[in-house]
Amino acid sequence: MSANLSKTPPTTRLLVVDNETVIRRLLTMYLEHSGFACDVAASGEEALALLSERPARFRAVITDLQMPDMDGLQLASLVQERFPGLKVLIVSGTDSPPSARILQEIGNTSFLHKPVTRVKLVDSLRGLLGVEA
Repeated sequence: MSANLSKTPPTTRLLVVDNETVIRRLLTMYLEHSGFACDVAASGEEALALLSERPARFRAVITDLQMPDMDGLQLASLVQERFPGLKVLIVSGTDSPPSARILQEIGNTSFLHKPVTRVKLVDSLRGLLGVEA
């Protein structure tokens, strides 16, 4: 368990992507209560549009794996293609998570299995970003 959930630098802005409003709100609440600033998108296309408007604004993207039109793996691939080095955390409750090989091929991408607690989410994100807990 993380020793201090509120020890995140105030400039750390994240993009939360999920087609389900309730999940977007829950993840955003967890992250904002832990010191992160968040923007949200309801789809991969909306996320890419927000990233294109201000590419240096975000430190990471947190996305659901299973979404209509563009899934989290497709989004992660496009993020790495268009915004190299931007970190992506894919979150899902699927019984078939992406393999470590696929995540490594995409690059800068990690996976977190649902159900997600605030501590698990923040610890996974800090590990991905290289931020001390």
